[in-house]
Amino acid sequence: MMLNLSTPFTIFAQNNAAIISDLDWNPNGTQIAIGISATGTDSRCGIFPNIQILDVSSSQLTSIPRPNNTCSTTNVDYSPDGSQLLTTSDGYLEIWNMTTGERLQAVSTENYFQQAFWNPNGTRILDVLAQRVQIRNATKLSKVSSGFIAPGRLEDKLFTYSVWSPDGSSVAVSATDGKIYIWNATDKNILRVFDAHSAPVRRLAWSSALNLIASGDDSGKILIWNPTSGEVAAELEGHTGAIRDIDWRVDGQQLASTAADNTVRTWAWPSGEVHVVE
Repeated sequence: MMLNLSTPFTIFAQNNAAIISDLDWNPNGTQIAIGISATGTDSRCGIFPNIQILDVSSSQLTSIPRPNNTCSTTNVDYSPDGSQLLTTSDGYLEIWNMTTGERLQAVSTENYFQQAFWNPNGTRILDVLAQRVQIRNATKLSKVSSGFIAPGRLEDKLFTYSVWSPDGSSVAVSATDGKIYIWNATDKNILRVFDAHSAPVRRLAWSSALNLIASGDDSGKILIWNPTSGEVAAELEGHTGAIRDIDWRVDGQQLASTAADNTVRTWAWPSGEVHVVE
C-alpha cells in the first residue's frame, strides 16, 4: 500500500531518546533516507539503527547496519542517479550502495562532519567541518581541495552549512559570523562575501531555476539574494525562531521554510505571499 503522506508515520518510540536529524528523497521518489541522532547519554549510542530507508510504496523500513558504533547521523544525501547514499556522522563520512546496502567508501576524522553533499553530476563531494570545507573525489573520497578557510580570525567563526551552485562551479558556505562565502570550486578564490545578516546563518538554498540564494539565520530572517551581484531581492519576515531549514521548489516559484517557532511556511515567489502551517 502506498504510504499516506498526509498522516504521521512513526519511525521509533520517543523513549529511544533520539531525533530525526535529516531526510532526503531519492531522485525517482520511491525512497526516503532518514538520519537519526541520539539525544541521550553516550551509553545509548548504537542501540538503534541511525540510518533507515523508507520504501514509499510499501511503507517498509530497512536499516543500514554500520560497522562503527556512532551516536548520530547528521546528514543524508542521495547521489544524482540514486544508486548511492552519502552520510555524515560523529567522525565518519560514508558512501553506501543502495542496492546491496554495502558500505563502499568511508573516511574518519577526529572532527565532527556536519554535512556533505554530492555535486550536480555526482563526481565530487563537498563536506563541512566546523572550521573547514573540503571537496573530495566521489570515487575514493580523496581530497581534491585541501580546504576552504574563511578569511579573518578563524576562531571567531564556525561554518554551518554549504551548497553547490547549480552548475557545480562554485560553493556557498554560511558561518556563525553572519557571513556567506562563495568560493570558486576549482581555484578556491573567493568570488563574493555576503554580509547582510546580523545573526549566525544556519541554512542556504540555491535555486537552479532562478539563480538566487535563500539564506536563513538565527533571528528568523530569510534573505533572497543574487549570488553574482550580492543584491538583496527580498527579505521574508514572519518566523520568530531560528531558521532550521529552507528549500526551493524545483521551478523556483515557492520557498519552504521551517524554524524553531515550530511552524512551516511556504512563500510564493516573487510575490512573497506566505502560507503558515502550525
